[in-house]
Amino acid sequence: MQQIERLAVIGVGLIGGSVARSLCRAGYARHITGIGRNEAHLEKARELGVVDAFSTDIAEGVTVMTVTGDDRGRL
Repeated sequence: MQQIERLAVIGVGLIGGSVARSLCRAGYARHITGIGRNEAHLEKARELGVVDAFSTDIAEGVTVMTVTGDDRGRL
């Protein structure tokens, strides 16, 4: 099994959040960054363990995640 080191999920609602959680639990993804419009929802997803970090800016979320590997929670 090949593991995804870092995964960005755009939209961590019912579908995106379920996919992210399933990939992590199955061992396919090590670190997940959630990207969305509502910071309160993203923070809740982080609290629930759905994502490791999050951003409301798509460019920031994808770029920072892949370039620096930032995993502080809020990018």
